[in-house]
Formats: sequence, C-alpha cells, structure tokens
Amino acid sequence: KVLGSGSFGKVFLAASLHDPEFKVAIKAISKWKITDLQSIREEIKILQTLDHPNIVKYYETYENTEYLYIVMEYCNGGDLFDILTKQ
Repeated sequence: KVLGSGSFGKVFLAASLHDPEFKVAIKAISKWKITDLQSIREEIKILQTLDHPNIVKYYETYENTEYLYIVMEYCNGGDLFDILTKQ
C-alpha cells in the first residue's frame, strides 16, 4: 500500500513475512532524482545511531541500480504535516 509520495519517490506500507502484524514503512527514493546521494547515506548513518521514543526507528537500507530503500518504523495516525497544521 502506498502511504505517500513526493518528488523523490514513494513510501510504502509493508508487513513482515514471518510476522504479518509487524508493519514497516519503506521509503523508495529514486537515485535518478537525487543530486547528492552521499548526503542521504550520511543521514542514514545518523539515523542508525538514534534511539528515542519520539523519533521514528530506522531498521535497514537496501538499494539497487534505480532505488534506495529505507526501512523504518511504521507510525499510523496520518501525515505529520497534516497533524501539525490541524493543531
């Protein structure tokens, strides 16, 4: 299921094959639309070090020739921008 999309790619909802109740968000970023892939890889390194209840958890990264896939904690409740503008 597509959760959202932007100028660099889409975010998908996915479930574990071993535990269908365990849901994650997978951000698929098109490498062709990014001018500085190295800065994204540096941000991923920072995400790997963060552990706080108010920060979305980073799980892992995959990539192929076309996309960079960032697997993160799925937080239901809607788009953060929409939530902030309603308050």
